[in-house]
Amino acid sequence: MSNDALGQGVRRQKSDDYLRNKACLQRERGLLEPDAAYDSNSVLRAALAVRATLEAVEASPRPLRSRFERQMFFRRVCFLTCSRTPDQAPAAGELPPRLRCNLAVRNTGLFHAAFRCDPRRRLARAEVCELV
Repeated sequence: MSNDALGQGVRRQKSDDYLRNKACLQRERGLLEPDAAYDSNSVLRAALAVRATLEAVEASPRPLRSRFERQMFFRRVCFLTCSRTPDQAPAAGELPPRLRCNLAVRNTGLFHAAFRCDPRRRLARAEVCELV
């Protein structure tokens, strides 16, 4: 297989993954916040940023070992995410901070394990997107 063909295959796969992830996030947003209007790309960016940060921490010399450390990680991510813009005035098409945090962190199994999410609660009932 030539490098061009391989490159096209990788781009196509990434594009397919992106579209699958975007569709999944739109479905879960509908379950969690049916009235929210926003650019779905902003959820994908926020979720992937949380995942990248989590992967970097887990690969570090001191990964998150305890449930408490994992809870603190997610609390800090949400605090930093939510402190960027006031909830009353998000940028055009951008999620309000509370929603940006909720939709981003809930897409990792580690979040559900850290907080022992009750499967009957709305946050746990929505689909968890396998972000790549």
